Amino acid sequence: MPTTAAPIPSDKPKTARVKTPAASKVDKSAAARRAFLERLYELDKPGTLDDAFDWVIARTDDLLCANEFAECDRIFADVDAERISASVASALLMSTFMARPRLPKRQVFIQAVRSKLVAERGETEASELIESLS
Repeated sequence: MPTTAAPIPSDKPKTARVKTPAASKVDKSAAARRAFLERLYELDKPGTLDDAFDWVIARTDDLLCANEFAECDRIFADVDAERISASVASALLMSTFMARPRLPKRQVFIQAVRSKLVAERGETEASELIESLS
């Protein structure tokens, strides 16, 4: 009766190739958000506010036109309302006005901006501005 030889084990460990496009996309998304915020903070200073407005409007328009509502919403979650001027915050809110139903974190950002505006400009002016952007 013939005998069957056992297979010879390989010295190389078997590794499965696992593609993780979702993880890669998340990493790229977080990096893009960090870059967005760094640029936003960098531009938000006297002498570059016009550039800041143009840049904010263009970048948010790019996101919204690409149906990247979740990414835009995460920006609202990550932006530090204390680090940006009321003017740049207003540009961010104006540029996302039409998409507001799809940006739930935008409302939280509005409240943070409102608090800042009340301290800087008083209750009446803050209320009027926030009402126009909400």
